[in-house]
Amino acid sequence: MRTSVAVMKTFLARAGLVLAAVLLTSTASEAQGDLDLDDVVDTLTLHLDLTGDQPSEIEGLLVTFATDWNAIQEKYEDAEDKDGMIDELKAVQGAYQDGLATVLSDQQLEAYEQLIDQIMHEIFSEVAELKLRDLQPALELSEDQLMQLKPVLGTALVDVAKLMWGNA
Repeated sequence: MRTSVAVMKTFLARAGLVLAAVLLTSTASEAQGDLDLDDVVDTLTLHLDLTGDQPSEIEGLLVTFATDWNAIQEKYEDAEDKDGMIDELKAVQGAYQDGLATVLSDQQLEAYEQLIDQIMHEIFSEVAELKLRDLQPALELSEDQLMQLKPVLGTALVDVAKLMWGNA
């Protein structure tokens, strides 16, 4: 089984929640690997202490989310007018979030949001490091300076991504 972070990065990348990372960079990452739904559900079960029917309900939500998300992307893939795409994607994400709110307890939902936030910070910090490494020679950054800037730029990129998604 892949690590929990790798599994969730894959899920987030496929789910489009890191859409801004793709828009801001052209860097491929491990987040674009193969998605294994069982690994995602296992990871969520572990981190959220899912019990009873929750894992299967979450799996159903994930399948619906991925199916609907992919259908919208295919619908607009060759379309010249993509004006409705973001609204449709946001509706799919909203339905997924609403489903989570009915399946998870308040405590589990908070833990889910914290996990997603942690993973987004890790993804964007990796992107930040790659970009900083590109700039390192020109800026004459030491390795220490680069590593100190990495989380700062990573957090800034998360904030930009959230802002872009919220105002799209």
